[in-house]
Amino acid sequence: MTQPTFDLQDAAYDLLNGAQALRALRLELCGHGDGDPLRALERDHMSFVLAMMAEKAEACASAWIDEIETRRKKGGNAA
Repeated sequence: MTQPTFDLQDAAYDLLNGAQALRALRLELCGHGDGDPLRALERDHMSFVLAMMAEKAEACASAWIDEIETRRKKGGNAA
């Protein structure tokens, strides 16, 4: 059985897209008013967690992309 190929660059860009989606969700949560089902404490906590997840995802993806570019410049296999 052959292993599926894993394109590191595609994965990095997927991760960046996920980070952008997390940031959009955070902004949406921050836009809820007092009459919404989320309490302020819950909203603030979710906002903090989502922001941290997005920050980590972006940092990982950025490091992967840097590694890919470094390998390509050296003539190595980037995928």
